[in-house]
Amino acid sequence: MGRRLCGGARLAAERGADEAEAPPVRLVHPINDPVLDQLPGLLAPYGICSEAVVMSPYHDRDGIALREMASGLALSRMSVAVTKAGASPFPFEKAAAWPQPVVLVKPSRTDRHFVHAKWYEFQTEARRLLLTGSINATRKALMTTDNVEPGVVRALARKTVPLEWEPAERPAFAPDERFPSGLKGNEIVYAGFDRQDSSLLSGRIISLQPTAGIWKGCLIQADGDAVSFAQSYWRNDMAWPQRITWF
Repeated sequence: MGRRLCGGARLAAERGADEAEAPPVRLVHPINDPVLDQLPGLLAPYGICSEAVVMSPYHDRDGIALREMASGLALSRMSVAVTKAGASPFPFEKAAAWPQPVVLVKPSRTDRHFVHAKWYEFQTEARRLLLTGSINATRKALMTTDNVEPGVVRALARKTVPLEWEPAERPAFAPDERFPSGLKGNEIVYAGFDRQDSSLLSGRIISLQPTAGIWKGCLIQADGDAVSFAQSYWRNDMAWPQRITWF
């Protein structure tokens, strides 16, 4: 029964093929690597990235995540959206001194609802890439593996305009209020089977508490068949591999 579960996981991974006529859609997450570290590889197949447009309801006080993005991608220009009339958590005044020009824009829309979207447009030589999801424009979300922030990257035609933008005036700086982590006393356990070796299970434990020790796990499939395992987790924030023996 365990071999059936192993084979089923491998078959599901193999079926995830790209369409021959369309650019691939990619899931992005920071479980193993920060999102900023992944961006050059995601954009590389489409040529040099010259410009980016970023819309996010949350920013760092110093804007460090977007400054690193602009520098790492060697952008000629970055546009940052003003998502609230009269105030913004993005430090536009400080950003005026960055090497890459920062342009103020806002969505061309008439409603005034709170913008919760996380939206990144990247203009390359061949395509316009759109990254959407839950990835805020913050150091935690873009530059670390501390948060669980999924997103989806789509490659659109180069001249596609997924959202209209218009110039915006510089708003007053209103830094975000910091909220305590929602983890509290809970843990998040992420794991996945290796695409090349379906007996290798790798994962990560995310927690605010000390996590060193032996963790026991159990994989259960729909028909009730199960296999148990134990993993020694000797320090905090450590990714772990586990070889699963199927009977």
